[in-house]
Amino acid sequence: MNISELRNPPNLQTLLTKAKAQRVVQRPLSYYSPVISVLHKDKCMPAIEIVQWLKDNDCGEYSRGSVYKLLRKIE
Repeated sequence: MNISELRNPPNLQTLLTKAKAQRVVQRPLSYYSPVISVLHKDKCMPAIEIVQWLKDNDCGEYSRGSVYKLLRKIE
């Protein structure tokens, strides 16, 4: 970031328009709760393997910690 960008920040309305137009790239992890539950309870998959499974199946990249927190909620 240079000095001119600090002196002339983007207009708030412009930023809001850009934010609303932004395509959602990844669903919230909770969207996959039923899938994660099956992987963990039925397949005995630990959180780290669930993270890899989600990535391998084009669900997005999530942290092990976020998957672990979700597992604690759905148990």
